[in-house]
Amino acid sequence: MTIRSFVLALVATLALVEARAQAPAASLELVSVSPKDQLDFGRAALAELDNALKRVARLIEEAAKEGAAPEAQQCLAKKQASLKTLESVTQKSNALLKEALASNQTARADAEYRKLGVISSKVKQFLAEAETCVGGRGQSKGTTEVEVTSQALADAGDTAALTADDPIVGVDPPNSTPFE
Repeated sequence: MTIRSFVLALVATLALVEARAQAPAASLELVSVSPKDQLDFGRAALAELDNALKRVARLIEEAAKEGAAPEAQQCLAKKQASLKTLESVTQKSNALLKEALASNQTARADAEYRKLGVISSKVKQFLAEAETCVGGRGQSKGTTEVEVTSQALADAGDTAALTADDPIVGVDPPNSTPFE
């Protein structure tokens, strides 16, 4: 085998390897969603947002009637403002989706569809956060004091004292993630 034929064989092999390496990436495609399903999703996103806004408005009314803490009312007002901002974005995105589908611009319609999906998840997040703003359903500021007596421990059946010889004292727990 001559040097020239060896070089040609090497170049051909590298070209084949390159082509095979790129083939799997070209075969990956996003799942296609029909235009009707995209429009239905846009309508559902608007309805979900409308329901979330109504729910937060009711929470604000209830908080005012019950004399909730100012922090809770302020928290609800922030979530309502966030939802109203999302409302304008959702309406615009829904209109752009309809326009893209009407002009047969599938790439643009897919982008608006994905945007509506992100907005939908944000609506759920803001609604959940709004519900944690009031009542005992979420985090509240304050302190908790626990008093433990030896009699309470004896009643619970826990009378063994913890000593320095116990294996759990002074032993660090294993890492919970590989990033620690």
